[in-house]
Amino acid sequence: MKGASFPGLTNYIGYDENTGTLVHIHLHYELTIGTPYLKEYVTPWGSYILQTRIREPETDVWISNPNVELVLLLIRYALKIRRWNPLSRKSHYSHFLEEYEWLIERCDNQSVQEVTTELLNKEVASQIQQMVSQRPDISQFHALRKVVLPFLNQYSTHRKGMRVILPFVRKGFRGFGKLNEKVLHQPIPTRRTSAPGGVEIAFVGVDGSGKSTNVETLADWLSWKVDIYSVYFGSGDGRSSLLRLPLKKLNDLRNRATANKSTEKEPSLSDETPANPHTAGSEKVGFLKAVWALTLAREKKKKRKKARRARNKGMIVIMDRYPQNQYPGLNDGPLLQPWVESDSRILRWLSKWEGGIYKSLHKHPPDLVIKLDTDPEIAKERKPETPMKELQLKSAIIDGLEYMDCRMVSISTEQELDDVLRQVKTEVWDSI
Repeated sequence: MKGASFPGLTNYIGYDENTGTLVHIHLHYELTIGTPYLKEYVTPWGSYILQTRIREPETDVWISNPNVELVLLLIRYALKIRRWNPLSRKSHYSHFLEEYEWLIERCDNQSVQEVTTELLNKEVASQIQQMVSQRPDISQFHALRKVVLPFLNQYSTHRKGMRVILPFVRKGFRGFGKLNEKVLHQPIPTRRTSAPGGVEIAFVGVDGSGKSTNVETLADWLSWKVDIYSVYFGSGDGRSSLLRLPLKKLNDLRNRATANKSTEKEPSLSDETPANPHTAGSEKVGFLKAVWALTLAREKKKKRKKARRARNKGMIVIMDRYPQNQYPGLNDGPLLQPWVESDSRILRWLSKWEGGIYKSLHKHPPDLVIKLDTDPEIAKERKPETPMKELQLKSAIIDGLEYMDCRMVSISTEQELDDVLRQVKTEVWDSI
């Protein structure tokens, strides 16, 4: 997976299967430095850095000479720190100190002066000498910035006016990305996308199988460096459409009101517990449940369209549950099956309309479906409010669930959570 933000710079992301961690590499074809969100100076120092490289004793890996690295570090942070942004200034400075203290132990003042004079000039070398002899403060970075900029301007990519405008535009776009992630929830990539193309991953399993835990962990794992888009296809605690929200609130109030009356979960608008999967459509459908079913089907159709757009734009789409039409009446399947043979033409049409949505969704599954295989006894321990009969039935449905033209894998959740998550990450990475 790769993406590029600036010319001469490519980002690669890799996966370490043994530890379950992502590795992010900035590959520089040219040494590009500058202010945040701009990187406006393309310097000719790359060849010098390669010529003066050394081998790191412990790993025997080529690294840049610490004296050269220290000069670059001081210049980079002088360009990043701003007087008008104290919060950013403090953050940049704390990161700087970590690198500075590591490098200063491996450098000598004379070599640093020679490097600075060769790459820049004596005026800059004099300023850096003061910053190397003792820990530099913020005012010294501003002084360094003043003497460095006239020299770096010859390597500038943009005109002076654009150097002022572009950072604000790019920062605004990044801010929009955060707003979109938290509030708007639109399929718009704002960071990095997958070079081979987007991928859709769905988790299915009984209550207590860990769908939400896996979805949240996977989202945190990938969103570190990649644009993701999360979709909830259930009818419970996840994101709901405005049309279904009043019914959802009503359902929540009803469930809370009946919670103290029974240790087993009371029926609600979205509950379906028929004797077996093949008789799921034999239940009667009341008015409220019908409204619930129709708004839910419409909601899932819209969510599927957004998920497809996100995938087409190169985003990684993570789905909590996924609709199916093999078993009507439960496990995210159609709820109006009893109306298929109704005497009422309107009811038959409504059932057909809802069924058509689920049929289409089932025929166009995500790229990867992960079945979380959980024994009903274990699921009961995690979700004691769910009847055992329902857990056993849904477990059998998950085992028999099939989607065409997609990769399906089954992962046992009876092992340690870290092992489950590592297997999930490996399967997802293989699809990416």
